[in-house]
Parts: sequence; structure tokens; C-alpha cells
Amino acid sequence: MTVPANITKSGPYTANGVQVDFDYDFKIYASTDLEVVQTDLDLVESVVSPSDYTVPAAGLNNDAGGTITMDVAPTNLYLITIRLAPPAEQQTNLRNQGPYDPETVERALDRLALQIQYLYEIATRAVLVDISSGLDPADLIDTLVASTATAVAAAAAAAASATSASKRTSIADADARSLATTDVDKYVYYSGTGGHTWTIPTFASQAIGADEEIDISNAGTGNLILTAAGGVTVNGVVAGSITLPPWTTGTLKKIGAASNVWHWNGYYADGWA
Repeated sequence: MTVPANITKSGPYTANGVQVDFDYDFKIYASTDLEVVQTDLDLVESVVSPSDYTVPAAGLNNDAGGTITMDVAPTNLYLITIRLAPPAEQQTNLRNQGPYDPETVERALDRLALQIQYLYEIATRAVLVDISSGLDPADLIDTLVASTATAVAAAAAAAASATSASKRTSIADADARSLATTDVDKYVYYSGTGGHTWTIPTFASQAIGADEEIDISNAGTGNLILTAAGGVTVNGVVAGSITLPPWTTGTLKKIGAASNVWHWNGYYADGWA
């Protein structure tokens, strides 16, 4: 009798905490010709002890396979995989000049085929190098593991950097101030009393690039006056100013590269004038 060459495992089946019977679709001669593997929720695999399940005799020497019965239902959502795993042994003893039994010889050859299929299934899941390569597979695995660890660390660092970059540093100033390149992408707030004037500089004095932004807030007790330096245009007004009462906030956005044009987006007491 021939041995099919395309089925060496069944599953994985997803356990539901109740089911105890699981099918296998390959031929075996003894209960020791198969192995049951359980995968937990952390994807950790373990071989189930043969004492924890039974293989009914109806499934032995059956081309269609059979069913195993677990003593206790596997945990819900665990995975159950049944694979062909015949012992690596030759159990047939042919005596010199003894009687010739074709069925005995064929069964021995069938078991040998099962053993080859078992090894073949393992080989198809292995990491292989080219036959002409001088690279040791173990070295390749070490390299892949190291590369993966490096990639994961780099991704984590990039994510941390992106998170850090998205958080604007706060700068407090209780005095008069002329905004500068060091204020770009910062949250600059007035913290003084009595009020002060902050100046929006020209590109010639502070080379702030296109689309750069500065968040400005008045957290003081007096009015904060934002004044555009000579030649600087804010919201269409040249060299104007606005008043920010306490606890008002907005954003200055630079329009164009080597220009003196800004947009203000936020609250103010009066229009630019």
C-alpha cells in the first residue's frame, strides 16, 4: 500500500475550552506515530504528554486518519496542532532464509516513508543557505536576530524622537523680547507683570525659514504687545502691532523663505494697526 506524500500535520485548531476531540488526516500505525503540540496565548509551543490524550484504535492503519481525545479540554483560544512524528527506529526483523511476507516488507517501507515525510516537514520550516554558500545557518540566524533587535531598537528610538519632537519646549520671559530662531517650534510665554513688548524681527536679523512656527501666550498680569519690526508684515499690515490680554494665546507662522511676511493665528484685543 502506498503512502500519501502531501499530509503530515493537521491544524492548528483553535480551542474553545470545551472541545476535546481533534482530527488528524494522515496515516499512522501506532499512537506513538503522532505528536500533539499546544500553543498558548503568548505563542509559546509545548508538546502535550501522550498521557494527556488517547488515540482510538479506529484511527490506526487508516489512510483517512483518525481522532485524538484530550483528557481535559484545552484552554480557550489555545492552538492545537497534530503532526506526524514516527519514532526514528526500524522495528522489522527479517530472518535469513526465513519466509517472505510482502505485507511485512511493505509495512516496513511505509513506516520508512512516514519517517522521511516527518523529516521533510521539519526541513521545509528550517532556515536554509544556498548549497554553494559558506555561511553557517546558525550564523545566519544570529545575524537575523541581531538585525531584528537593531531594527526594533531603531524603531523605538525613532518613535521616541518623534514623540519628543511633537512636544514643544516652554520658554518663559518676564521682560521685553525680540523673537529669534531659538524660539522656533517653542511655546514662548510672557510671565511678567505690568506688560511688555515683544518684537517680530526681520529675516535679516533672524533667519527664520518658511513655515516655521512660534507659539506665543500671555501668562502674565499685564498686556503683551506684539510689534512687527520695520519692514515686517503680519496679517497684511506692515510694522503694526496687536495687544494680547492676559491668558490669550496664538501662533506666528512664517510665510516664505527669505521674506518678512508672517501670519498670526489666535486671539488679540484689537486688529493689527
